[in-house]
Amino acid sequence: MRRYSIVHPDLVIIAGGSLALSSPRTDFDRAFVLEQVRLAIRLHQAGRVILTSHSDCATYGGLAAFDGDHQREMAYHCIELCRASAVIRKQFPWLLIERVFLTFDSVLSIGDEECAEH
Repeated sequence: MRRYSIVHPDLVIIAGGSLALSSPRTDFDRAFVLEQVRLAIRLHQAGRVILTSHSDCATYGGLAAFDGDHQREMAYHCIELCRASAVIRKQFPWLLIERVFLTFDSVLSIGDEECAEH
């Protein structure tokens, strides 16, 4: 959070992170996350959403689901984060949306131009 100069965040922590938006298992998953964003806007005037995913996430099957291939895993999470941000942007077009993939040794930002490729 310090990296983004965030002092008082509204945290919504969900197993699988962006999965609830990009590839929800139930209709409730997506609706729940969007309602949390809506509340953060209404109650705290939130103007930015930072979506995060991390390497070896068990909800996605861990690194093993990508045969230990870190690049393939990162590419997949990049697409998922882009899809998740598109869902938020559709509902809240004025929000600043940032996407971050956390690896074991770095924090990778995924820009709008990368999402435009998907």
